[in-house]
Amino acid sequence: MSLRHDLEDRDQEVHQIREKAAAEIADLEGIAQVHYSRANRLGDELNYLRAEHLEIARRLQSQEELSSREHKLEDTLRELKDDIKTEVTEGMLELERSRIETATELEQLHDQKDNLQEHLSMLKHTRVVIRNGVNIPVLQDTTAKSNTNYFEEQQYQLKVLCQSDSHRPTTPSSDVLLNRSRTSTPAGEFDMQVRE
Repeated sequence: MSLRHDLEDRDQEVHQIREKAAAEIADLEGIAQVHYSRANRLGDELNYLRAEHLEIARRLQSQEELSSREHKLEDTLRELKDDIKTEVTEGMLELERSRIETATELEQLHDQKDNLQEHLSMLKHTRVVIRNGVNIPVLQDTTAKSNTNYFEEQQYQLKVLCQSDSHRPTTPSSDVLLNRSRTSTPAGEFDMQVRE
């Protein structure tokens, strides 16, 4: 049951990560919309400045005044363009970072889920063999192994068990004690003893 709970927890984590990614994407789209609105507003302001510039050009005869206002207008336009470009670039970079982080987390969770499903299938097969009355060797890891090594060891022992099962006659049912170790790998180790 704990393995099923672990699988359900992993599924919930994947769902939460997807929701978080969707929320972040929505936030970035909102920011992009704000930038778009701001660009439109700045465009309107720029048009107003241009109209004002033309009006002043008609009223003023001084070339010096006209040149000064033209420089200010060009500086303002350049600053506005730089600000918009910077904000849009930062928003796109943040969106890409979020996408990469989400993809990495999803891949890790899928790997963990596959390992748990593989281990659960092995335990189900072992339970079927136990019900058929076959003596089960002790499956207990006595060294500090990684999850990957532990699953490989369990798979190897199960293959040996299945091979020996194919050459043994069916025996009466046995009382099986399954004592789960609390100091093993996250997937759990089982000390399985058979009493005739």
